[in-house]
Amino acid sequence: MFDAAEVGTFDALGNRKSSTGIDEINKAVTGERLGFSNRSRETSLTLEEHRYRFGFKLGVQTRRAHMILDHDVSGLAQRAVWVKATSDDLDPTAPQVKARKWPHAQKIKDMKCPPNDLELNQPAVQSHLKVITYPKPIQDLVRAHQALKARDDNGGVAEIDGHAQLMRLRFAVAFAYLDGRFDAFTEDDWELAGVVMRHHRATREWAIAENRRERSRELHTQAKRAGELESVKDVAKERKSVTTMANSILRKLGDADGGSLGGNALKKQLNRKLVKEYFDEAIAVLVEQGKITATESKGGTKYTII
Repeated sequence: MFDAAEVGTFDALGNRKSSTGIDEINKAVTGERLGFSNRSRETSLTLEEHRYRFGFKLGVQTRRAHMILDHDVSGLAQRAVWVKATSDDLDPTAPQVKARKWPHAQKIKDMKCPPNDLELNQPAVQSHLKVITYPKPIQDLVRAHQALKARDDNGGVAEIDGHAQLMRLRFAVAFAYLDGRFDAFTEDDWELAGVVMRHHRATREWAIAENRRERSRELHTQAKRAGELESVKDVAKERKSVTTMANSILRKLGDADGGSLGGNALKKQLNRKLVKEYFDEAIAVLVEQGKITATESKGGTKYTII
């Protein structure tokens, strides 16, 4: 379990020069083979597929939510499930809840598991895997979802929801395990997992909206300081870059049919380096100035010139 109280620690893994940290984390989430093989076995460090299980827990403030959301191309954003850590209904006078011991821990110990001396760098065999079954109607739903994703147009499945069914399956299994059932999960587990995923989507959309507002306020603050402190060259340069990006966005939308483009289509027509650094800031300025609109849909964000 990778546990980081601050998302900045996690983000740094992907921002190092020539880093493959995010790609390796994506592979770890789905239990793929990790590591690198050298000529010498002694210097090779690998974890074979399904020899391990991995998860990550991050503390993310809304103003830094883009550190996860911006990894939509790599697939990290699709593997994250968002849960609010705040509440307007918290009672400060309520007694502290004591952690309870999980009543089914002994069952795990009694299960037939592979010997402890198995080498993790050796391929797993079927007898070492724990197979979880689930109802056929749910299997049909999962297969239908996969079929939609395989279409050229992604079947209307939003890119950021590409792994939604996989994450729901994992929560269904977790609910079964919590209840002491280790061979299968039920439709009730699936429904409970659906409640989690609905909360996830609502929280994610809230985080996106809050992140945009906070980054927009930061941008306006920076612009004000740039006007007052013209000697601060870095701020002035960034402001110019944001303006350049904003003008480019307006030109591309103006040339598009109907004055509209999806987020990915728009980014592909712009300077890649500037997109990475200034696209979100430029969009925030244009929306704030009333020059464009940003509309969320299943297929992603659609931008329209006004």
